[in-house]
Amino acid sequence: MRSGNLAVVVPVDQTKDADSLKTHVWGVVTDLLTKYLGTYYGSFFPVQKAWDSEIKNAYGVVLGIEDPLNFLNLLAEAQQKQQNAMAFHMSFLFKEIEKADTGEHVIPIFINSENEQVLFHLAWKVLAEGGIVLPDYGIYYTQQKKAFISDAEEQHIISHVADYAICIVRLVELEADHA
Repeated sequence: MRSGNLAVVVPVDQTKDADSLKTHVWGVVTDLLTKYLGTYYGSFFPVQKAWDSEIKNAYGVVLGIEDPLNFLNLLAEAQQKQQNAMAFHMSFLFKEIEKADTGEHVIPIFINSENEQVLFHLAWKVLAEGGIVLPDYGIYYTQQKKAFISDAEEQHIISHVADYAICIVRLVELEADHA
């Protein structure tokens, strides 16, 4: 059974104590992921080691205010995972797209809707833009309610790590008879 890590970035109120914040963040992540449980993945749980970083609490939460270096390392690893997933899905799609050369600035494209793999990769991108959580996104931002954010939004998080937490969870693929 395949599984993968997902980093969930959650804004936090710095005026609360660290334990309360970690509990709050785990609650936000649990609420988010429970919606899609049984549809897009079979189970999820917090992790204490993600990529090359240790997470020293049971909820898999790193507070930016408490451990900014670990927060930024996890954020960077999750963003890299997301870029790899995007490259995988989009490269497959771009190979299958046929362009009509009309000489216009808008180019109509045609996608073979009989090819299930093409539809899968297209659905991945559509679901990502729609805010649905899928196992291979790498990262999800609760404030923006989506997996992909603008460069300005990303820079804001990096510049204000004390205002954010990151929770790393393992999403486990649905068993074949449930998919």
